[in-house]
Amino acid sequence: MHLFYRVFLKTGWVGLSGTGTTVNLSTGGMLFRCSAVLIPGMTIEALIKWPVLAESAHQMQLVARGKIARSSEQGTAVKILYLELRRPLGWGGARNATSTE
Repeated sequence: MHLFYRVFLKTGWVGLSGTGTTVNLSTGGMLFRCSAVLIPGMTIEALIKWPVLAESAHQMQLVARGKIARSSEQGTAVKILYLELRRPLGWGGARNATSTE
């Protein structure tokens, strides 16, 4: 699935952003490919386009936040600490959040 990511500096500012593609995803972690090698230990937020369910006409977005565990040219592994399935920002509507801590 296609994703957009932001890596945060310790000050809270976005240090790097880009796009990528998920390789695998679970509630505890994910592996994705992107054009950059990212720094382990940094906080990352990934916005993932979620497939539309048959009974829903709305596009959904999975927000995954966590820590970069490792990164190389083959992919970036993330330990997920927070998940939220929602409509993309600006669409309003209810949100459904899950913390994995």
